[in-house]
Amino acid sequence: MENQKVFGKVIGCETQINELINIINWFKNSEKNKMKGLDVPRGIILYGKPGNGKSLIMRELKNYLSDTPCYVYNRESFNVVKELNNLFQKASLDSKAVILIDELDLLIDKDKSVVRCLQENLDGIEEVSKNILVVTACNYLYDIPEPLKRRGRLSSLIAFSCPNTDEIIKLVKNQIDKYGLNKEIAEDDELINAFNGDSFVTIKSMIDETILTKGSFDINSDDIIETIYKYENGSIKNKEKSPFNVAIHEAGHIILNLKYAHANKLSGVKINGGQGYCVSKQTNESTKYSDFLNRAEIFLAGRQAERIFFKEGSIGCSDDLESARHIVYSLVNSCGYLGLGYVLPKEHNRNHSVSAFKLNKNEKKEEKILKRLDKKVYRYLKGKKKLVYNLAEAIYEKGYMTAKEIKRFVENYYSRSQQSLPNIENKKVIQQEIFDLNKLKAF
Repeated sequence: MENQKVFGKVIGCETQINELINIINWFKNSEKNKMKGLDVPRGIILYGKPGNGKSLIMRELKNYLSDTPCYVYNRESFNVVKELNNLFQKASLDSKAVILIDELDLLIDKDKSVVRCLQENLDGIEEVSKNILVVTACNYLYDIPEPLKRRGRLSSLIAFSCPNTDEIIKLVKNQIDKYGLNKEIAEDDELINAFNGDSFVTIKSMIDETILTKGSFDINSDDIIETIYKYENGSIKNKEKSPFNVAIHEAGHIILNLKYAHANKLSGVKINGGQGYCVSKQTNESTKYSDFLNRAEIFLAGRQAERIFFKEGSIGCSDDLESARHIVYSLVNSCGYLGLGYVLPKEHNRNHSVSAFKLNKNEKKEEKILKRLDKKVYRYLKGKKKLVYNLAEAIYEKGYMTAKEIKRFVENYYSRSQQSLPNIENKKVIQQEIFDLNKLKAF
């Protein structure tokens, strides 16, 4: 309860806050704990992608440490080593003290003298930091040299990730209460899914940007989704840099997703430079083998769409293939899709508990299933070739499409008696692609 009051500005991150507070409480009672032989850490690293609460929690931590001297490192000169030494010496005069250092990765920046300074202050011969706890933050843990992360230095690691679905909903509701927005915004699954993978700061900024762009607090979820996709593309103009084959790839995913819409919820598509993002989630009701196999088909569809138009797939297909293979592997080895003879123990050692013959037999069956699904997807998309192309063209033109826009597009496509290919001769990007434009026009 006390944590909620002190860290009230932080949405989510409850687990990380509790870990941090527990370590600080151990530090405050370090004398007792050391008498019992417990090695209390001298330093903590908060790490994770930018915008997920690390710096905000460190700011709020100052309020939590009202009963403990707290020193914040603010770089004021080029002599970082001298400033850090002075800070540690000052903090060492207190019976207990906490030093906060934000953006540790930028402070070090491959400067060995700064790394050595921190090492010496954390556990050097003089034991300057025996009564000091150092709390630091960085974006990427691999930027911090291993010597600083070893036991006795900055050894307690607390990871920060993008918000999960519950945290996204909580943050959106917080913004709704803050601005007096329509409460139905937080109930739109398409919007919540569109925020999947975005940081806390990004979610807040997208809502703020939507309000500023419309010049009003009277916004809906569609307005926010449009802002999200525009933001992902940098600007509408940047869509001209998106290769057309990315749009074809994503269109393939979408067509299969629509085929199995009863068990797979589509939230939209966006292309950005050489990458595409088709946001699709399996519904909680999906428990049949067939639904999982259909899900594997959706993953395979991007590659097959590229094959139909370009005669080959791209490097971007590898993640899709891995996802499809994982689904088939789980069905065969864990769920009894082919019968009990193919089910593996939950924990097995490839050299002992399961024979190599059985593992090899399972792998062959998995590959056969994947090939069968692959051919099935190819035949289906081949029959929808014109729809795939037209949908890809629409995605390419705008740079993104929401689920509602995709649905309207497909409904309009089928309602027209005649569909003609759009004129694409003037697109410079397509001329650089690997397919023959004349053959494409001839189908």
